[in-house]
Amino acid sequence: MSDINDVSISVAKLEVQVTQLEREMKEIKGDIKFIRQKLDQATGGWKVFMMVGGFSAAVGGILVKLLSLVNWK
Repeated sequence: MSDINDVSISVAKLEVQVTQLEREMKEIKGDIKFIRQKLDQATGGWKVFMMVGGFSAAVGGILVKLLSLVNWK
């Protein structure tokens, strides 16, 4: 009879541990979503920065080319 009680106690302990692990997994999922959102925002910022830099370089190149075509005497 004590074997059945021991097994019941072990099963109950495992159920508590599983419940705790499920709660922790939910917290971890929330943290991962938060981190992903921040990385997406940072990625978007870098894209805008690169587009502005590329546009500025293109405008600068066009200006230099146009000024080189004009005869400055």
